[in-house]
Amino acid sequence: MSKTSEAELPKDDKKPALREGKRVRLAGLKACPELNGKLGKLIQFDEDKGRWQVKLKDSTKLLKADNLVPCDDAGDSDDDRQGAREQRTRNEAPQVAKPRRPLPTKDLSPDEAIEWIQSAADEFELLLMPLQLEEDVGKIRKKFRSLSLLVHPDKNKHPDAENAFKKLFGAMEKLTNPVEQRVALRKARQKALGQDVGGIGDGTDLPPWWEAASVDEMEKAFREMEEKFQKMGLFDHDKRGWEQSTGVSEDELWISCEQAKDLLQRDLAFFVDARNTSDFQISHARGAYSLPGHTMEQLYGIESTTTFKMIVENPEQTVIVYSDNGSEMSRCIHVSRALRQSSKVVSHRVLRLRGGLNHWKRLGLPVDGDPRALFAGQVLGDGMLRLGGAAGGYPSGGGYS
Repeated sequence: MSKTSEAELPKDDKKPALREGKRVRLAGLKACPELNGKLGKLIQFDEDKGRWQVKLKDSTKLLKADNLVPCDDAGDSDDDRQGAREQRTRNEAPQVAKPRRPLPTKDLSPDEAIEWIQSAADEFELLLMPLQLEEDVGKIRKKFRSLSLLVHPDKNKHPDAENAFKKLFGAMEKLTNPVEQRVALRKARQKALGQDVGGIGDGTDLPPWWEAASVDEMEKAFREMEEKFQKMGLFDHDKRGWEQSTGVSEDELWISCEQAKDLLQRDLAFFVDARNTSDFQISHARGAYSLPGHTMEQLYGIESTTTFKMIVENPEQTVIVYSDNGSEMSRCIHVSRALRQSSKVVSHRVLRLRGGLNHWKRLGLPVDGDPRALFAGQVLGDGMLRLGGAAGGYPSGGGYS
């Protein structure tokens, strides 16, 4: 019998035809007699080997057509027929709408944010968004940024922080894609009606890339997404609002690592570390002062800190604020804006370090503590050194001479 005839027997053959998706019972196996009587499903015919690929309950086998008996309801066991009846009952049962979890009316704590993300039914709920189409990608980005400040593994030591951050990143990535957002919206609405459409990353589709991504890959994707947002003009609204309130263009308030090194050598500037104190203790630019600003409480009380007083007492020095990565979406933007909005500080004195502490480290410039580049609380690999070059938007250069 040829391979083609095994895949589909002639119509005049009394034996029922085999086809993809057909349920079969295994029979006549001598090498594996324990499989005789087992039920399976035909996946596809392997013409090279002349065998059917059969999906069993806990494995997949390649078997000859002679060992496959097509099944129908009449040939199934009592358990098979009962299972089929139960499935039909579930399919025919009236759909019952499930009320969605109401969105929080007050700010979440870091632990509450992780719990919310971990138990979210869909990407919209995860990002604290109503179940409706959102065409303003800037609003999605702001939701991501506010939640990331709570669950980022750099400052949240909860054992599920990294997983929550990955889910948050994945939800933001999906909803900022117009096509994928519409698919996610349809799926979420079906689930709200009681249909079993699975959850976030439940295996019904190919696993999302970020579930198995390394921190190197996540940082690279973060950079690429930021560049995409910048080309789309999503940062322009924030910048225009800032310029209207202060009269200062934020695009002019960046400084490269090389320029910062030069000012520091001439004692014309000092560093301000905007990360949390635990990160500061692990490593920081040499001589930097800690001024964390990842909560509203810290930002509102910034003028009562010793670092702020030191800034006011040294008006001749430039203030260089940094976080890990120094990008448009980094945490140092909040501290730099809080300083510039103070009536006691001249706005032009406060600059942000382009590329952040990681780029400073990659250039071999001096730090106190761990000299390795970090992202999401983990050490970045050598492959991320490429992001410090022109492709990453940061100037190249060497260390102190």
